[in-house]
Amino acid sequence: MGDEDAQNYTWGRLSFTCMIGDMSLNQALAFLENGDWESAHPIVQNESGPTAAWAHGIVHILEGDYPNARYWYGRAGRAYPGPDRVREELAELKQALAAGA
Repeated sequence: MGDEDAQNYTWGRLSFTCMIGDMSLNQALAFLENGDWESAHPIVQNESGPTAAWAHGIVHILEGDYPNARYWYGRAGRAYPGPDRVREELAELKQALAAGA
């Protein structure tokens, strides 16, 4: 990976740089739980599979891009919940990731 794959993050008073390829859906979830969809987006874009597509849909809900969120929920094989259920979706995603999804 080249320098273009590096991503800089600030979390509270911590600042760090990591390679996007080293990021995981659990890290994306942590960003999403803090409302930081912009930091989660490159992580979910780099992952594949239905769980990544689900996380990608949540990114676009938080962004306010609902048509794109619907698309990613479809790719995940999940019903689109709408923006009012985003906290519940994050909790379910957290459970799925803890179960090894």
